[in-house]
Amino acid sequence: MPPRPFQANVLEPVPLETGPFGSNGLNYLPHCLLGTLARKAVVFDHLRPFLPPGGTMFGSTLLGEGVERSSMARTLMRFYNTKAIFSNE
Repeated sequence: MPPRPFQANVLEPVPLETGPFGSNGLNYLPHCLLGTLARKAVVFDHLRPFLPPGGTMFGSTLLGEGVERSSMARTLMRFYNTKAIFSNE
């Protein structure tokens, strides 16, 4: 089956009547959700039913504190936080 986009509020149970999917992509998703890491973690509980045993949940991130970031990563982080696209200063 070719990839297809779905849109849902991942902070609540996801009302899809399909799946499971071999993989779920969450690129930059946690950064765009408001709230604490504990509040954001429910995303994994809500998406787990859509993965078969051995399925893959993947994503990408811009690392925050405690790591050396490139100038591009710092610029993107600053821009997205200023525009309130990211919620992770």
